[in-house]
Amino acid sequence: MLYRFCLAAVAALVMSGHVHAAECPEVAGLPGDKVAEFLEAHGRGADPQCVADGILRLGYLRPKIDSSQIEVLVGFLDFQMPETGLDKYVSSMTDRFPAVSALCDIGESMVPHLIKKLGGGQMTRIARGNGIRTLVYLFRRNPSQAVKALKDGARAAASKSEAIELESCAAEAAQLCTGRWREGCAAVLQ
Repeated sequence: MLYRFCLAAVAALVMSGHVHAAECPEVAGLPGDKVAEFLEAHGRGADPQCVADGILRLGYLRPKIDSSQIEVLVGFLDFQMPETGLDKYVSSMTDRFPAVSALCDIGESMVPHLIKKLGGGQMTRIARGNGIRTLVYLFRRNPSQAVKALKDGARAAASKSEAIELESCAAEAAQLCTGRWREGCAAVLQ
């Protein structure tokens, strides 16, 4: 009984944070192109909650999102929400890095944009790791598809350095495969 009460209390706190977050005046109700403009213009210097709201809003707008907006999201893979007191009790990768959730919400249409960025070798270590995890999470029902997408990107790469970068990302993605998927992911690397 106490467990259910605690779980309900934590859920209520988390939900109230999301309700408040949706009211960020800078992004509330804006169309995707305006949200992307806000993130590009003010992104890293704006209120972190508004940045997170903008990132998540683009993910929610998935049927209406275009390539340039996806590229804005990919650029925020290393944006981390500031820690709150509640975070030590309730936390996940997608809570701390809202672009991971937003890109997964968009689905497979974001894969070519993410692979292009990963192949460029210009991402921070955190953004690169989150990009790889985003692919593995997107294809969570068969993570070997994430490894395959990266390998395919390496084969189609425009330069040797891009191919090497994507091969490295594929190897890291395969390391994230666990359990029954481990062998399948390793096989795709061959």
